[in-house]
Amino acid sequence: MTMTDELAPVRRALLDRAQADAERTLTEARAAAARHIAEAQQSAADILAAARNAGASDAEAVVAGSRRQVRGDARDAELATQRAVYEDLLARVTASVEARLATPAARAALRRFIGGALGGDAVVTELPGGGAVGAVAGRRLEISTRQLAEHGLARCAGRVRKLWVS
Repeated sequence: MTMTDELAPVRRALLDRAQADAERTLTEARAAAARHIAEAQQSAADILAAARNAGASDAEAVVAGSRRQVRGDARDAELATQRAVYEDLLARVTASVEARLATPAARAALRRFIGGALGGDAVVTELPGGGAVGAVAGRRLEISTRQLAEHGLARCAGRVRKLWVS
């Protein structure tokens, strides 16, 4: 028997042990790789979910901002329309007052009203655009056709306000 033959069982045992160690190391490496892959996949899923949530939050913020802007724009348009309707109504009422004050009797009644409010010594004159102004002892009272129209609309404010709510 040669030395090689005598060492054959030792060599075989060493090879078997090396083979077993290699297989165990390979199995552990595969398990570790599987764990790392699973952790990486979970991390990627977490990052993706966070990104989706952040994107959804960002989108919600953008949508909310857009809704606020649209509501503000709609309110501005509504107020502008109300103002235009009010100005048109005021112009019509003013024209009606001017037509009414075109009669001598109505102008005389307005002058008497101003004179009575200021006292008997008041000097009352007609305004070029309609209406009248009176003055006495440092006091002055001016009533224009627009003021009369505005006062008339103010007295009808409840009915005018219903235009906006109906």
